[in-house]
Amino acid sequence: PVYLSEASSILSSLVAYGFFAPTSDDDATKEAADLAIAFSDRALSISPQNVNILKTRAGAFVKLAFTNPQYLEQARESYEEAARLAPGDAGMLYDLGSFYLHSQNYEKARLGLEQAVALRPHYRDARYNLAHALWELDDKEGAIEQLNYILEKSSLVDEEAKNNL
Repeated sequence: PVYLSEASSILSSLVAYGFFAPTSDDDATKEAADLAIAFSDRALSISPQNVNILKTRAGAFVKLAFTNPQYLEQARESYEEAARLAPGDAGMLYDLGSFYLHSQNYEKARLGLEQAVALRPHYRDARYNLAHALWELDDKEGAIEQLNYILEKSSLVDEEAKNNL
């Protein structure tokens, strides 16, 4: 199932990056997207509780969404299922929270990212995205607290966090 999952990821990347666009052949793009989904579906049917397959599937749907936003719903479903299966995986919660952040669902982003930093307090990217979600939720104090945490705990000067303060 891992090979099928990886094939799905590769095909979805080719679709997203316009590999088929130079031919102006919408049928070829659709066929490649359908094949990517079929590979992912097959991998998931073989191993339905494999978190890595679900993460790869979610990523494939995010890439396919560049050509058709309808795929974002399947990406969300895959991220949520992976997070349900691996509630102690800070990386998975980060992925889910970041997906919601980019979808402008800031409250759900906050929830996932808070769980990620609770599991891994020094998770810089999760804290940074949490700051962004908090800022959008008008919790400026909470956002500043997250950025200050990054600056205080980092062994390097974090210019991105510093510039956002």
